[in-house]
Amino acid sequence: MSAQKDKLTKSLIDKSLSSGELFRIWDTEVSGFHLRVSPKGAKSFVLRYHNNGRNLDYTIGRYGDLTPTQARERATKLKGQARADGIDLLAARKASKAAEQEELRRKQQEALNTLGNFYDRRYKSWAEANIKTSKEVDRLLQKDFKFLRQRKLSEITPWVITSWSRKSKETGLSNSTINRRVTVLKSILSKAVEWGVIDSSPLLGMKREKVDTHAITRFLDADEEKRLREALESRQQKQREERLSYNQWLTYRGRPAYPVLDGAYTDYLQPMTLLALNTGMRRGELFNLTWGDINFNTYLVTVQGKTSKSGKTRHIPLNSEAVDVLKKWRDLSDSGDLVFPSPKTGKRLDNINNSWSALVDTAKVKNFRFHDLRHHFASRPK
Repeated sequence: MSAQKDKLTKSLIDKSLSSGELFRIWDTEVSGFHLRVSPKGAKSFVLRYHNNGRNLDYTIGRYGDLTPTQARERATKLKGQARADGIDLLAARKASKAAEQEELRRKQQEALNTLGNFYDRRYKSWAEANIKTSKEVDRLLQKDFKFLRQRKLSEITPWVITSWSRKSKETGLSNSTINRRVTVLKSILSKAVEWGVIDSSPLLGMKREKVDTHAITRFLDADEEKRLREALESRQQKQREERLSYNQWLTYRGRPAYPVLDGAYTDYLQPMTLLALNTGMRRGELFNLTWGDINFNTYLVTVQGKTSKSGKTRHIPLNSEAVDVLKKWRDLSDSGDLVFPSPKTGKRLDNINNSWSALVDTAKVKNFRFHDLRHHFASRPK
């Protein structure tokens, strides 16, 4: 390492080229103040000061960001602090940076302290990558818990949630549904604790609503199953007639007609329902089902662990009706991978609530959810 002494000026510094090794130009006006030129040519103003018997180098700034005059003035001021006050300049800078980082962290935490901000800025992207039910979580935050979005995380107390639960019961929400939604909220708050946004969850230890665990399991009797199947056929016949009538209207006006619904199925509802009746698959598992999950040689359907409620892969035998349904539906489907894609988007279905509700009303089957098809399947003699 080479060195020289001279008054640091702009013209001198501009002439100082890299020599391939570290060298310093010591200023003749302020002792300890110098220009450091790296082997690659980077030029920085530095002050060498003494602290507890050690010589320490404090980088003032880069040449270009500071002029020699500006850097010399700062060096003079810093040198006075180090000498008169006994300040360790490097230690003071480190402490200052730590304080700045802590203040930045505090401001960032404050920016996340409401449920809405925390969910939008942190939790939502994590949920989309890690939770299968992230769309339902998003719906809860945008609708059911919208009134909480401006509330601080630490202020979402059991009293607030108990008040919401009471009002929800008055609108007909069941205790089990309330428990599921509160569990989502608890999970969000737990992540806020894990990520250091809040110190502890205000809902920690909150008791669940009491649920009758011995409620009657709903399944179809023979007449109800017959009516449900007839309603499926009736629905399809109605769709065919409506399509025919609409096409006649279009043709009369010289406009192109839609394809005739002359296949085995007019849409997803009948094949999906029949498959659920014969396999006991959950609605979400049917939504996620792909043609690659179905083996027509071994008559098995595979429910992938990543899409199942239990998180475990399982294989379900297909009976003759299930195989027949799938083959007929495959002949009507396009080349997409999903077995039951959304007819509007071609992507994964997210609900069939309206079509299912209309179907059971037509069939006059009361208090029967799509999920109860799973119970019905389990009740069949094997």
